[in-house]
Amino acid sequence: MNARVHSVGFRAKPARLAAGLIITALCVVRPLVLPATGLAQSPVDLDCRERFTPNLPALILKYEVTYRLFRLNLMHLADAVVSAADGEWFNEASGEWLPAYFLTFSLDTLEDPSESGRSRYAIHNRLSTVLIKPTLKPLFFAKRDLMRVDTFYNKVSINNMEIFSVEAGKYDYVKNDFIARAVITNMPHFAKLIEQRGEVFRFMKAISAAYAGDTNGLADLDNFTLSIFTDNAFVPFAVDVAPQLRKLEALDKKYKALRFNAVPAPGFSGRGRVLSAWVAPFRYVAEMENDAELRWLANETFEMGMIPLRAEYGLKLGTVRCELVAIGLKRQ
Repeated sequence: MNARVHSVGFRAKPARLAAGLIITALCVVRPLVLPATGLAQSPVDLDCRERFTPNLPALILKYEVTYRLFRLNLMHLADAVVSAADGEWFNEASGEWLPAYFLTFSLDTLEDPSESGRSRYAIHNRLSTVLIKPTLKPLFFAKRDLMRVDTFYNKVSINNMEIFSVEAGKYDYVKNDFIARAVITNMPHFAKLIEQRGEVFRFMKAISAAYAGDTNGLADLDNFTLSIFTDNAFVPFAVDVAPQLRKLEALDKKYKALRFNAVPAPGFSGRGRVLSAWVAPFRYVAEMENDAELRWLANETFEMGMIPLRAEYGLKLGTVRCELVAIGLKRQ
């Protein structure tokens, strides 16, 4: 019995890290923001698609999250799905329809549906994002967290939803903690979060150009940091972009990918933790997959879109890897 308990606890922690890993990697290579939702809805209903009108099919990316040790995949922890669509978003504050990208993210652990509510660990996180075109300015975002870890030495339950908005020209934030039955409207780091999303646009331009062979823009990324909110504090991670492309196995092919690493800045906790990501342009991925519909979409939208092929987060022992396993379109 003890072996069972420790195994579950061991799997739960990497799965929790996996959520942060994927979100962080995707925020860097394609910024994420999130949409409003009824506070009593399930995480599946977080999309708020009634406020978004797509002009094109959505791009769907599917990822597999695993725990690795000594270069071996030891555990399949979770599955993740990212959806990105081009269209118009309705700004409720101004009453306008605005050209925007709408992105959603989901991460789900793999417990048997028959164990719903009884499994020792379960994580079901949702994010949705609205970015104004063409500046990628974040307008509205929401996050829904459902997590339960129940082991002999650790018990955690999280059931909350957060909404961040600048639609009305000011910072609006609300967090509903459904377990504590509390509502929080103050987020001290809101301004920093919004500021960081703006910096991501500059980062995306630089890495897109670097992939195409223009590395001059990388000089602008000297001392570039990405702040990750962890343990109730923002920890700055120094980002280093490799100037040369590297071969990477993905989707049963050898891709030429751009790699960047992020490590905690000097003086901050987290020594030894390294976030690594390998990315490639959407248009190149569509060509590599030899998919006519993907090539068509790549020529229509996501001009600077970089696809995360793989992301890894170092632990004290082993790593959590998030790897792209499928890519396709969904007509809406």
